[in-house]
Amino acid sequence: MLWYSTKRLECLVTFLKCSFSSNVTKSKKNEERNTLQCPKEQKIKEKEEEEEEEEKGEEEHQQQQQQQKKKKKKKKKKKKRKERKKENKTRRRINSNTCCL
Repeated sequence: MLWYSTKRLECLVTFLKCSFSSNVTKSKKNEERNTLQCPKEQKIKEKEEEEEEEEKGEEEHQQQQQQQKKKKKKKKKKKKRKERKKENKTRRRINSNTCCL
């Protein structure tokens, strides 16, 4: 508990230094505030990052599934086309044989 309170005080001191220092530009202040965070804030940020990674993973998984579905659909179409072509060939051959009689 003591460690946590000292860390919290350190965070507070660094925050105050960052916010009241006149020689540091605003962008540097923001960067320093972001880098000098308390442990609780860091944990929260890590959780958010993990959630974002999980969401990205889910999106990638969904995209892969969609691609697989498209491939299967394409394969089915190709197979049907091939079958129709074969049927047409046999039909033509039969028709040509009957005409010649």
